[in-house]
Amino acid sequence: MPQLKELIDMTAPEKKNAKPCPFCGANSKDLHFEKFEVMMFGCSILYRVNCDLCSGSGGYADTRIAAISKWNQRKTIRKEKR
Repeated sequence: MPQLKELIDMTAPEKKNAKPCPFCGANSKDLHFEKFEVMMFGCSILYRVNCDLCSGSGGYADTRIAAISKWNQRKTIRKEKR
């Protein structure tokens, strides 16, 4: 089971590459990385993108760049206002 180790702010280039939150529409200034430690078959570090406003998160990845890529592939599920 992944154990949360720390929250990490995104750099400016990372924020530029991250799409808005697919759950609440928050822009990249409201996103950060969660860094996890996995103690299985040795020790691995995993990252995922998380939204500060709604706590939505992307998939686990072994690099920050890959975590943004997984985040950007999420389908938008928020309903449009009418």
